[in-house]
Amino acid sequence: MRGIRAAPTALSLCLCLGLTTPGAAPVASASAGHAPPRPRIASFFGAAPRNCPIASPRLIHHHRGVIWVGSVAFRANSGWYVTNHRLSLTFGARTKYGYPQKIFWQLPVRARKAVTLRGWNLKTGQRIWFGRPRPTPNPQSMVRPPVIAWPGGIVRPKIIKISGEGRQNAVRAPSLTFVPSAGCYMLQATRQGGGWTVPFAAGN
Repeated sequence: MRGIRAAPTALSLCLCLGLTTPGAAPVASASAGHAPPRPRIASFFGAAPRNCPIASPRLIHHHRGVIWVGSVAFRANSGWYVTNHRLSLTFGARTKYGYPQKIFWQLPVRARKAVTLRGWNLKTGQRIWFGRPRPTPNPQSMVRPPVIAWPGGIVRPKIIKISGEGRQNAVRAPSLTFVPSAGCYMLQATRQGGGWTVPFAAGN
């Protein structure tokens, strides 16, 4: 992952993943000794549905050919695309946690409150999982690194000192986002004083 260049004293993001369920607060941290049951993953990942709910235009932002989802206070950048006013996202090859896609979560530099991430399939209720690659002592370019994930996540601002020059208006934290199958999903981001919820279609 690329390092973040910032002013000598800046705000960075720590993607601290917790165990959550839709509508519930985190109950354990990423370092907990017990993990929840792994999701049931479809053996075949089909086409994205065409009848998913339409996302609010207020939560979809176009900037220099890139689509951002969310609000100014917290938003997500990935391979989003819009078809017939419906937000969609493609995903990669099957893993034990589901079909993955990288999402960059962005907070303003002056943000101080953590953001909780949740997501679920609108038909089955199965949850979206959030994770990251595991560190490996000898990474190989042709081998996909192992990953670890949980059914929920927390993007937590953290004050650190970084040497270097330059200024920026926002900082980003990447994560892997896993869905168990193609379908209609809801992605929810909540923080103290606000948040947003946006539907999207997942598929090839």
